[in-house]
Amino acid sequence: MTTSPTPFNPVRLLRYITSFRFLISVAIVAKMFWACRSGFSDPDIWWHLRHAQYLVSNHKFLTEDTFSFTVAGMYYLHYEWLSELFYYLAYRSGGFIGTFIFCSAMLSILMLGVYSLCEARNRDWFTCGFAAVAATILAPVGSGPRMHLVGWLCFLVMFAILQRFRYHRDGKYLWLLPPLFCFWINCHPTWFFGLFTFSIVVASGFIPRDFGPLEASPWTPPEVKRLLIVFCLSVAAVFVNPFGYRLVKYPFDAILNQQLNIGAISEWAPVNFGDQTGVVAFGVLGTLFAVAIFSNKQWRIDDFVLTVFVTYSALRHIRFFILAAIVLPVILVGQIRERSSALNLTPGKRLINAALVAVVILVFIATFPGADYIQRQIDSELPSGAATYLRANPIQGNMFNWFEWGGYLGWARPDAKTFIDSRTDIFEYRGVLKDYLRAISGDQTYEVLDKYQICYAVLPKAAPVAYFVGKSSGWKSMYSDEVSVVLARPTCQALGNGSQYTGTE
Repeated sequence: MTTSPTPFNPVRLLRYITSFRFLISVAIVAKMFWACRSGFSDPDIWWHLRHAQYLVSNHKFLTEDTFSFTVAGMYYLHYEWLSELFYYLAYRSGGFIGTFIFCSAMLSILMLGVYSLCEARNRDWFTCGFAAVAATILAPVGSGPRMHLVGWLCFLVMFAILQRFRYHRDGKYLWLLPPLFCFWINCHPTWFFGLFTFSIVVASGFIPRDFGPLEASPWTPPEVKRLLIVFCLSVAAVFVNPFGYRLVKYPFDAILNQQLNIGAISEWAPVNFGDQTGVVAFGVLGTLFAVAIFSNKQWRIDDFVLTVFVTYSALRHIRFFILAAIVLPVILVGQIRERSSALNLTPGKRLINAALVAVVILVFIATFPGADYIQRQIDSELPSGAATYLRANPIQGNMFNWFEWGGYLGWARPDAKTFIDSRTDIFEYRGVLKDYLRAISGDQTYEVLDKYQICYAVLPKAAPVAYFVGKSSGWKSMYSDEVSVVLARPTCQALGNGSQYTGTE
């Protein structure tokens, strides 16, 4: 017996597009697109695109460094290859506009998914809308064309499946988790957070009774069997990747052996409640927690442990604000009591919603960035002028460059080998990152430049090291604009009898 399709109902459509839910959804998309407008100053996207370009052109992975002269030939683990491929295909399809749209769409889907999960825990649309807006404030920290967006989207899918099983005992989607983890590990190391969260949810169901004020919800024997099978299959699935165990151990290697990277990169820093980001985080998290705490609803053990875990992660490293934006609104909105009055919309409220939707859409269209906007952003924040000058007036010898500019310089001048870029792991392993930090701090700057036989440097005009080196009698300014300077050593050809640093010293 076949069922006839549901006929189009214009009244139902009108009710939806004038609802508060639709207003929040449109606002979320607009907010995420706006957050990604400034993303092309991100230092990573350039070498990500080069990685994927090599993969597409050569049908094999780039497993050793060919971008720099300091770590040339060193083994490189292509740990985000699948995410890079998605971004590169977007770039091939629409240039930087295509990359921008893909990035913004990922972030929008992520936040719309959080909103949907909030509604699954609380039917009060106003409360869910408030939580979703809070998520959009936290999530864009470090936004831009970042590979981690694909990884966090995988986390959202996993979290939604576990929430459905935990609260509704619906396990029909649970078997999607092993293939999800197989896909996930090839996209980004955030799979590690997925397995850890999965283990928290599983372990909480083994607590047989309430733990103080925390409510227990024990698994039944069939649920235990199903969960353990799926968890073991998920662990096995992360080994299904082109690099085997190396890709699995990478997150652990980052924690144990990349301390200089973690200490030097701003996104790894803890929250500073004295700056704007810290103040906003304090306001958003404080409001969410205050509303949930004063609701007097009992907390479940797994919700409490996850709340502590993601809050600590976000406060310890600001790059994990996006993790807090996914998990905290969903959990905390479940602690807030529903208000059925919020479900009833009067014609007047619908008219206001429709007007606000129209305003948001008009602003979205008016501020949508074009290719010229993105190019102006690149020109104002990256050394595009210096790259143009060096293409027309190449300087022989080794280049010293600003850390955040290495990826762009390699993209703009693929024939030139950079000193360093934001693939910090391999540079830390070889000691290059440590030398770079010594050089830009003024501590043995010239010793570092001599060690690597540097012939010219591309630096921010406002950087103290640029002023310091530029005033030296042994260096000459070859190019300068509002963003960057190119400094060269006139005696470069005589340095080391014309030899170049090979990365083997």
